[in-house]
Amino acid sequence: MDRSIETKTYLETLRLKDAQPEELAKIAELAAPLFCCAATLHPCADRRALEAAARRDDLPLWAQIGLALYSDDEDLLDGFINSSDKNLHLAVSDNPYLTKCQALSLIANSDDLETWAFLGSRHLDSVEVLQALTCQKGRNSAWQARIKSLLNPCTAGKRLKELFWNMKPRTVFVARLIARHPRCPSELLKLLACYLPLDVARNPTYVEKMQNAPQSVGATPFSKNRINEYLGNLFAPAFLLDWLIDNDTELKNLRRCISSVEVNPNKVRWMVVSGDSTIQRKFVQWRAGREYSEYEYRMLAFTGGPGVKKLLVKWDAVSDALLLELVNDRSAEVAELARELAVQRNLKFTVVKSKKKSPNKAQRIETAINTTEPEKLLKLAKDRAKDVRASVANNVHTPVEALSQLAFDTEDSVSFPVLERLVYFGPQSLIRSSKFQHQVDLMLMSQQHSLKVRSWATLLHKDTSRQAPLYSGTNRELDRLILSSCGAPHFIEEILASIREDSKPEVAKQLARNSHMTLEQKLTFPVEKYPDQLSDLLLCTQDKAEYMMIVRKFKDVVNLHGITRVTSSEREDFSSAEIFEMYEEFQPNGFLALAGGLLHKLPPEKAVLIFEKLINLDKISVCNSAYCPEVSSALRDMLIDAEKWDPLCSLITLYPQPKSVIQELVEKPAPNLHACIALNYTLTEQQVTQLISSKDSNVREALAKKQSLSEEQLDVLCRDLEIRVINGLLYSDKVSSDRLPTWTICRAMAPGYSNEIDKKAQALLEERGIRQDMAYLEQTAVLELFDLAISTRKFNQLLAEHGVIELVDDYGGYNNDGYLIKAKQFTRKARHFGFDLSDKDWKSQLQFFPVTFPDLLAELGVPVSP
Repeated sequence: MDRSIETKTYLETLRLKDAQPEELAKIAELAAPLFCCAATLHPCADRRALEAAARRDDLPLWAQIGLALYSDDEDLLDGFINSSDKNLHLAVSDNPYLTKCQALSLIANSDDLETWAFLGSRHLDSVEVLQALTCQKGRNSAWQARIKSLLNPCTAGKRLKELFWNMKPRTVFVARLIARHPRCPSELLKLLACYLPLDVARNPTYVEKMQNAPQSVGATPFSKNRINEYLGNLFAPAFLLDWLIDNDTELKNLRRCISSVEVNPNKVRWMVVSGDSTIQRKFVQWRAGREYSEYEYRMLAFTGGPGVKKLLVKWDAVSDALLLELVNDRSAEVAELARELAVQRNLKFTVVKSKKKSPNKAQRIETAINTTEPEKLLKLAKDRAKDVRASVANNVHTPVEALSQLAFDTEDSVSFPVLERLVYFGPQSLIRSSKFQHQVDLMLMSQQHSLKVRSWATLLHKDTSRQAPLYSGTNRELDRLILSSCGAPHFIEEILASIREDSKPEVAKQLARNSHMTLEQKLTFPVEKYPDQLSDLLLCTQDKAEYMMIVRKFKDVVNLHGITRVTSSEREDFSSAEIFEMYEEFQPNGFLALAGGLLHKLPPEKAVLIFEKLINLDKISVCNSAYCPEVSSALRDMLIDAEKWDPLCSLITLYPQPKSVIQELVEKPAPNLHACIALNYTLTEQQVTQLISSKDSNVREALAKKQSLSEEQLDVLCRDLEIRVINGLLYSDKVSSDRLPTWTICRAMAPGYSNEIDKKAQALLEERGIRQDMAYLEQTAVLELFDLAISTRKFNQLLAEHGVIELVDDYGGYNNDGYLIKAKQFTRKARHFGFDLSDKDWKSQLQFFPVTFPDLLAELGVPVSP
């Protein structure tokens, strides 16, 4: 490998935290593809480095991952989207310049859940993207169903909690959806307020609490022990890893983030160039750890020592091409391991000797397929054997110089894959060159090539109107490209006429994305027939005047479908006068779509006037903290009168309310409002007593976590059936753990709940001298522990006779014949003796607390052996 002075200089620059942008741009322009990629990924790189890399035509796809992640070149991103490279998709999905239209294309082109999750997180406020992610038939169906649950405002908090802790992969997208969900459990809100504060701030429940009693809603981060445990087992949630990478100053934690399965690879790619051997090892430390791209593994093979390279081979992290390079590594141990793995993969390789023999055709084909070296590919592109040239044409690492030659090869098997690749991936600099366009003209005039090859060559011609004759309506792939790019006015008019006459949703979809459509053509587009395509038309319209002409033309569609079809609130160029003009012009639904997020720009009297008209809409929401007191007070009164409890929760969280208003709200029949109040405001003892009997567990949990409790109130909550209420008591801001009965802490040790609760409960039990395995025992075990010679059946009869247990119908499940199984359950007065736990067959199993079992035996009149 190259160890020249120039290479060492490049490495020294790339390893500087504060590297100069102009030096990085120079590396991107002149250095080998490996270092060019490193330069584009460096945190100090600016547009100059990206532009320098984009101008190069010798970069293999793996070396373009920095461009995929940071470039704003639309054509370049389109090429990456249409590639089959998973790592490029991951990078593009995290690109801040990716448009909604491109995000939708990437969803269609990729089945990778991580890519979908990155797109969902990056476009969380885009209804179109979220709909696309949940409407892909036959693709990741189980994941889509769970995301639909998270998008459903009626999903129960218990289900949200289950998805938060158990859904795989544990992406930031899932955490952000839960953080914004109106029924997000308080314990999760408090946790996520630390790591995802911007998303939690948009949660109406949290917002209400912040307004009433902000001091009661403190962010609660994971403990250091918990973080260490997560980083140690490789399965830390992605939102925690993102936060650690952005905020933690400890190098130890940063290193451990790299090998975590859920880490966002785009956040740590730049670190692989580091000379820190520990960081290098973290990229390949575990077989079960995070997988990285060809770029990272190539950089490790270049900069790492024998130990790192042996790990690359040991954990099977190298591609075939890289493995074939390592079989001749200077380290004998690395080379030996690489050769063993190459044999396992049935790869053919040649051990480099002093005398080189001329390779035969089979060897040249093998090299053409596996090599990533531009020089070899350039040489093989001129090979006399068409099979060799065809192999070069299909190699994703083939440099642009070779592609420009192979595109016009006399053999269709060579030219077609290159033409297809150029259509999807470019580069445009090659395609637009006069030399290339001249060769396209010659190919189109020649009859030497098949119609298929000449059709794809036409797609590369600068005159897009020449594509029109190729449209057949039967070749789906070719037709899609023509519909979205052909610039022939008569062709566009013909297609417009056809989609007006017949139902052709796919044709309409592609035509709506055609940037060559004039304003007049857009205004005649049959939007009423294809309302989904209104957003595509508007995405291609940058001019505000033309934008509003289209919106007004299709006012009925905006009014009917506005909330789900088009969101103009993202535009920054609407003035307060234009916003009010839209209010007067459009119906409520349409207005909410166009300017619902811009009402804070209006004078108070106009904002109040609009809210009075919109207050009864089902989708009215309050997630803006920029309103003046006059507007917020008026809006509060309107929401109370209209009994709009969810938006009212948001408002009282954002804007603190006086005690008189809180007392009024406590009297309202609205559990979600009560939970919000209990979490955000300090209540009187009388108000706590009034709410403690609520049937909504969210209310009781909020009281447990945030309110001061009398002994009687504490006993009521300790006996609650919902573990989340016990959870609230364990982490209460107002109730000391010293006041919690030991049996209550034992109850928190039940399986099925978050490990964090288990750890705290375990620590408290240890302080009181109780082992974890003695927190609770099933019936047979506890009878054996106390040496009682009594059958479980007889013991259950005793329990029932003394009112300790009862039979209930709503928790026992059903047997194989469909009959309801009666479930045994502790009565409320006896819940300090144990709890019931369903097994995998939904059969209720009584669990007893050994710490209170002697008291139970005394109550039953059963003697205990000394």
